[in-house]
Amino acid sequence: MAQSDKQYFKDFFNEKESINDEFVIVDKRGVTHVFEKEQVLVEILALSKTNQKKVRNKFVQIDFGNGDINHFIKYMLRGMLN
Repeated sequence: MAQSDKQYFKDFFNEKESINDEFVIVDKRGVTHVFEKEQVLVEILALSKTNQKKVRNKFVQIDFGNGDINHFIKYMLRGMLN
């Protein structure tokens, strides 16, 4: 049975030690936002099923290529704020 997107993200965030504990993002108005690792997971799980699938696919691509997932998380958070 295939793993649900929700469970995938929970497992990913629990298993990956390379994910930053916090992300500091400055929005286009110059306001600084601090997201804890757990809050990032909450934000991802609040996305629509369609967007969760897109994010999951990108996570898989980055992880498979041994890329830095933190860059994509920052990119995603900036998009949510602006």
